[in-house]
Formats: sequence, C-alpha cells, structure tokens
Amino acid sequence: NKTLAETLKTNEEKVRAAVKEINNELVKLQSELGFSVDKVANDVVVTVKRKESGELVRQIPSETVLKLAHNFEKLKGILLDESF
Repeated sequence: NKTLAETLKTNEEKVRAAVKEINNELVKLQSELGFSVDKVANDVVVTVKRKESGELVRQIPSETVLKLAHNFEKLKGILLDESF
C-alpha cells in the first residue's frame, strides 16, 4: 500500500509530465498553458496565452466566474458574522 504522500507525489509527477507534453504541443501553436490555484475559490485555474504577446486567449474558469466565487465567499463571511 502506498502512503498518501507517495500517492500525491506520483499524481503530481503525472500532472507535471502531462503539462510538459501539452506545452510541447502548444509551442507549435505559439501558445503557452499555465496552471494556478485560486486560493479564495479553492479552484484550479487554467490559462492559455499567446507566447509572443502574452495575450490571454482563454481562462478556465473565466475571470467572471472567479469574481463571482470571491463575492460569494465575502457574502458568506458577512452572513456568518451577522448570525452570531
């Protein structure tokens, strides 16, 4: 049986290998793939940018969805503070 740490490390390595492979393909398209984590929404954000200009081509989830999630978190905090 693998420990949780070993499983997470294996999964991370697989993700890194997949990202590297995808980025190699995107180089041909003059695009760049990026991954980040939005800490407020607790969600992974994927971006596709034009390599030369840095122009954002696509973001998943969109900036609008992330702003909505941030506003819900603020509202949740306000509602919980007022209920006590």
